[in-house]
Amino acid sequence: MVYKTLQEFNVTGMDDVLVYVNEIISLNWLLFSIFMSLSIITYFFGRNSYSGKANIFGSFAVAGTLTTMLATIMRLTAGIVTIFQVIIWAVITMIAMVLFYYATREYN
Repeated sequence: MVYKTLQEFNVTGMDDVLVYVNEIISLNWLLFSIFMSLSIITYFFGRNSYSGKANIFGSFAVAGTLTTMLATIMRLTAGIVTIFQVIIWAVITMIAMVLFYYATREYN
C-alpha cells in the first residue's frame, strides 16, 4: 500500500493532520459511532446517578445532537467529513428526537 508520509504532506495545523489521517484510512463512521456510543452511555449513567431517573431516548437525542454538531464542525475542514455523512447524522438525530418526544409524552 503506497501512501504519503507525514513529512511529504504539508502539515501546517491540526486540520491538516486530520485530513492526512482521513487520506490513509477512512475512520469517520467508526469515530462517530464510538463518539455517539460514549455520549449515550455518559449521559444515561450521569443522569441516572444525578436524579435516579434516566431515559435512554433522551440520552440518544443528546448524543445525536452532539454527534451532528461534531460532524458539522468537521465538515468545515475540507476533506474530513462529507456532506452525506452530516446529513445521515442529522437524520439519526431527528429520529432520536421523535423517539424522545413520544417516550416522554406517555409520562406526562
